[in-house]
Amino acid sequence: MRRGRPVSIGSFLRSAKCAQFFNADPTRAQYFSQITAAVQNQVSYDGSQSTITLFDAGAWTQKDIDKFTDVQFKKTSISCLMSSADTGVVAESQVQPPATDVYINTHMLNYVTQGMILHESLHNLTKKDDDDLKILLGVPLGGTATDNINGKLEQNGCAGTN
Repeated sequence: MRRGRPVSIGSFLRSAKCAQFFNADPTRAQYFSQITAAVQNQVSYDGSQSTITLFDAGAWTQKDIDKFTDVQFKKTSISCLMSSADTGVVAESQVQPPATDVYINTHMLNYVTQGMILHESLHNLTKKDDDDLKILLGVPLGGTATDNINGKLEQNGCAGTN
């Protein structure tokens, strides 16, 4: 068991390994100097209790609107996605301005890790959905799970493992 002060995500974001990972790709590099502020500016909400709709929460990209209908996003509340642990949704990020909010599924707090917090902050910062974030980070596409994004960030020294 680790004793002493907990290690903050900020210490990982300042690591040479994380800087090397982001700066190895010009598309990723443009975000590196903004990551710490994105994490610090993130505002979390209890998503399992939130009645705000996906649309009003700004938890959609243009690709989502093109794929579904704006009516679906205007009628579906964040809490519908997070009614239990069975939904598999740990968090949902705001990608529309001001892009600082994150809605956490309080039924799944065991899955809230530094990697997940950074993952959601990157959604806020980049305004990208999971597939586009996977492409940005070099994570293979496929499947519906997105914890491989968290793992990529942890493997590259940008977040600790909980």
